[in-house]
Amino acid sequence: MGWDRPLASIAVGSVTLTPLPTGAIIRPPYRTYDSAPFYVVRGKQGIYAFASRAFFNQSCVIQYDTATDRLTCAVPGRVYEWTRFGTYLGPEPASNLTQHRVIVRDGQVWVRYVEDGMRWTSVPDEAAEY
Repeated sequence: MGWDRPLASIAVGSVTLTPLPTGAIIRPPYRTYDSAPFYVVRGKQGIYAFASRAFFNQSCVIQYDTATDRLTCAVPGRVYEWTRFGTYLGPEPASNLTQHRVIVRDGQVWVRYVEDGMRWTSVPDEAAEY
């Protein structure tokens, strides 16, 4: 139910699609955002983990576009976009990306990928992370 890496192995400014660990145990009700790869994003001040599926449309597979520095997904008739820190850019209606809980302790980064982040606010000061 978790993933860990040394903090030093995650570069500041990086956006990495991270698979679930081998042997990951997925709990019911098997929500897509709990059982799909997730993005680990390290800013200047913090580290974040975002689901690779949009909460409002589980068929929407999110990709990172390095050219635009955006997370995007396309479904028939529209494209959704988020900043690298999960802030939704439009078109409406949609929402910020679902966050997983991230803990940094003793130089290790722990991501609890079974916890959806609908209760957590977006990145507090996104401008300071660039």
